[in-house]
Amino acid sequence: MRLNQQIAQKISQFKDRAFWCVRLSLFVILAWMGSLKFVDYEARGIVPLLAHSPLGKWLYHHAQSYQEHTKDTPENRAWHQQNKTYQVSYAIGALELFLAFLLLLGLWFPLSGMVGGVLVAGMGLVTLSFIITTPGIWMPHLGFPYLSGGGQSLLKDLLLFSGGFLVAGLDAQRWLERNGFLSAPTQNTCGKKGCCG
Repeated sequence: MRLNQQIAQKISQFKDRAFWCVRLSLFVILAWMGSLKFVDYEARGIVPLLAHSPLGKWLYHHAQSYQEHTKDTPENRAWHQQNKTYQVSYAIGALELFLAFLLLLGLWFPLSGMVGGVLVAGMGLVTLSFIITTPGIWMPHLGFPYLSGGGQSLLKDLLLFSGGFLVAGLDAQRWLERNGFLSAPTQNTCGKKGCCG
């Protein structure tokens, strides 16, 4: 029993770094995925997700015709240009890079992290909704709960949603403490006064 207690006490010390790890993970994911939205293959890759979603199909000129233009040919690239495939992807990429920047700024400015976290959680909800609207998310002839590779990839956005909420909540608490709205300060979330205190 004593050994279990010692192990648990050691592991409990990880919580001080866990928040920093979640923030950094969200930053890396958003910055990387946002950067990829400026590459043609990724721009074309998100079309099926948006084309079937009531939240995204209005962004394109010809959302339902995308299946006829999946091969990478000069004609199809021209169609994607007319469809606004690349422009939509660039806008989403810019948004993801902006959110990554807000989360990073949250290390020093909790209000930025709070706003960024709420927006990331909202973005996670939007992408999770694609599980309902996108064809091919479930394995053919099996259906729910058997996710295809694309469905499994989307399900991981549940962590994006949860991580965004975690960052928003903890940064809101830090902001309240800094501005004197909470009397009892919480334990420092990353162990560095200049960074997260």
